[in-house]
Amino acid sequence: MQSELNKRLSEFITTERVLYDVKGDNTLTASISNISRYLRFLDILYNEYAELNDAYVAVVMSQVDDSETAASGKVPEGFRDRLSRMWEIAGPLQLKIESIVLFGAIALEKIEFAIRDYFGQDKSLSDDEWHRVAREKGIDIPADMKRAKKNLQNRLLQYRHEHITHNRNLRTLHGAGTNADGKTQIVAGFLYPDGSEKFAASPPVDEAIVWLDSYVKLFIEL
Repeated sequence: MQSELNKRLSEFITTERVLYDVKGDNTLTASISNISRYLRFLDILYNEYAELNDAYVAVVMSQVDDSETAASGKVPEGFRDRLSRMWEIAGPLQLKIESIVLFGAIALEKIEFAIRDYFGQDKSLSDDEWHRVAREKGIDIPADMKRAKKNLQNRLLQYRHEHITHNRNLRTLHGAGTNADGKTQIVAGFLYPDGSEKFAASPPVDEAIVWLDSYVKLFIEL
């Protein structure tokens, strides 16, 4: 999935490194290589997620058939085995989803630092300040790139921040839920909700990968 993108990043280093002195060349190579490193991690995690997701969805669909049989007052044959299999898959599947969120967030930060360093901009600048400096230097930041970044911030980073790294609510309950597209997400609810707490779902894995790919590709094409 990420092999073509990593190839393009490698080509980007080859074409751009001639613009720098030795220190700048090595810095550029290291920063882009760090992006490639996390994209490879995501590739491994996604392949493992996809295999577990297919198995989980198959069991969930069989449970739907079981519910129709149970409605007639009969215990479906193999019901307990399938239920046990679903729980067996759910743990590793949630691990892959949460890992993709965490590594995707790290990848986004690596991409962001590489972009700003490439254009010689202060890493502490806000997005609005960065875009202003970019315009002053004649750099046009495409609307699609801004949109991909906003999606990643609003879904990937926000979910990581609120529901993984800084979730201190001891009453949070996590489970696995399959959406209409047959993709599994982590769903979070609360024991004894107080009215202000809201149900949350992890960002769809496929969408997060597409947003990251788009962001990197648009950077290369700047």
